[in-house]
Amino acid sequence: MIKLHAATASLSALLIGMLVSTGAAAQATWNLPTTASGGNCSAPSSGTYGNTTTCAATTGAGSMTLSAWSMDRGSGATLLAGSGYANAFLSDQGGLGWGDKNRTEGLTATSPDHSVDNITPGLADLLLLNFTSGPTALSGFRFGWSAGDSDAVVMRWAGAGSPIKADGVNLDSTIGNTGWVLVGAYADVGTGNLRSTGTTAGSSWWLISAFNTTMTGGSTACTSAAGAATTCADGNDGFKLQYVTTAAPSRITTGVPEPTSVALAGLALFGIFAARRRNA
Repeated sequence: MIKLHAATASLSALLIGMLVSTGAAAQATWNLPTTASGGNCSAPSSGTYGNTTTCAATTGAGSMTLSAWSMDRGSGATLLAGSGYANAFLSDQGGLGWGDKNRTEGLTATSPDHSVDNITPGLADLLLLNFTSGPTALSGFRFGWSAGDSDAVVMRWAGAGSPIKADGVNLDSTIGNTGWVLVGAYADVGTGNLRSTGTTAGSSWWLISAFNTTMTGGSTACTSAAGAATTCADGNDGFKLQYVTTAAPSRITTGVPEPTSVALAGLALFGIFAARRRNA
């Protein structure tokens, strides 16, 4: 029995370690301007709403797809049917990073509306980061340009599968443990300095949004650059995302296990069963 327990414990420990590490992206940095502007991202895939860019890690390894979304669903000819966050225009802002033109601001929007913002006439904009090489922890971010208070919200996807709806033009807006989970709200991010998210939780999908209380459960609580508690407000925030850092996650929070993890789980359970058979 002692040998059986020892073997079972060893296999269980191995299984846990594999499930935590397999399929998870390791530490990396991401310089987000296009290659033409000195970064590691491709040119936008098109010149209209729903365009994307693909980025390679600057240091470390991995790949990521970046797209633009907004709480603003437009009106008249630009009104998007459906529900959730509407796809928007991912705006290439050169070496400063990426902005977001929603359907009310329009494709010809200029400063500050061409940034990721919550400034009238539109509602809050957001950027979606999909780490296609596996779940990762978004550990930090930096803006290349800012307007107003430059307050921001970061969220991770904890739901099953992809948060992009089947129609491809609407993004799930579910807030809570079954959908988007609040990581933090950050006051006065400004430019030039890397802002830590303070999380080690892992997911393949992350949101960086102009501050809005919809995502914070109505709370105006924010964290200052010095780590102190402060408050934020809707309506005077804009930024262009230039740089992010990622790290190996302490745990993976997406609802669907990685296929390799499922296979490893089966392998480990088979080993436990075999050990019991030998002991019998």
